[in-house]
Amino acid sequence: MNPGILKKARTENLVTFFRGDIPVLLTVPHGGRQKPGDIPKARIEEKGYKTRSTEVFSTETDENTYELAWKLAERLKEKIGEPPYVVTADFDRKYIDADRNSNLLGLYEVPYENHAYDDPAGQKFYEQYHDKIREFVEDIKRRFPGDGLLFDIHGSVLKNNKIVVGMATYDPIDFQRNFRRGHVSVDSLIARYGLDPLYHPTSGFLTALHGKPLPGGIQTEVVPLNRFERVSLSGGFTVVTYGSNRLSGINAFHLECGQKLRSQWSNHTVEIFAEAIHILYRN
Repeated sequence: MNPGILKKARTENLVTFFRGDIPVLLTVPHGGRQKPGDIPKARIEEKGYKTRSTEVFSTETDENTYELAWKLAERLKEKIGEPPYVVTADFDRKYIDADRNSNLLGLYEVPYENHAYDDPAGQKFYEQYHDKIREFVEDIKRRFPGDGLLFDIHGSVLKNNKIVVGMATYDPIDFQRNFRRGHVSVDSLIARYGLDPLYHPTSGFLTALHGKPLPGGIQTEVVPLNRFERVSLSGGFTVVTYGSNRLSGINAFHLECGQKLRSQWSNHTVEIFAEAIHILYRN
């Protein structure tokens, strides 16, 4: 891995972050492998999934998403001339899930069950991650006119050569995951520029993702903006919380990558993402 940006990054409470110089923020909630020292026991020791009253969630690490994000940051710096912002969770998802709600965060009017961690010692790590994202989103809105861009990078159990892009958000009061039509996390972008920055046949972000070849071909699945969110993207807390569906947010995309896209094909994936993000940034 090119250590340039990562070497300059800071780490606090198992969260590594870098303040960029373009209005692009990369976030990675599930790529960490470190055990928080204050938490003696993993959330689920024998099974990868656990059902609570309202949600089924995974404790599996999204392998290589941490590495993918820092490589992508370096490539964006090369293409654009300045580096993006980056926030990555170093803590293992078995202890804390950074892409789920903690009712301690106080973002919603109605408090509900904490899905992010079981042990109270997880609070400082979880809040470090979200405090830094919030700080960077505010910094982007203050420093740069127009629309900022957030890309939340995940690993998927879907096909190895598939990228799934989520932009639709759900009602946070809808605990049972009965997804509803409504605001999307790229509201500001669509309101200002229409759908061309996303779907234009030669210069759209989604077109650029779909149009690049990979070994074995590539499939890009996009959640339609006028449809319910799909269950495979049922986390989505980051794009819901920091997307431009909120006045305080920026345009946010949830990116799910198949296993090979994060391993033997990772260099191709970095190039695909960098080109697509560069196109959207330029437009």
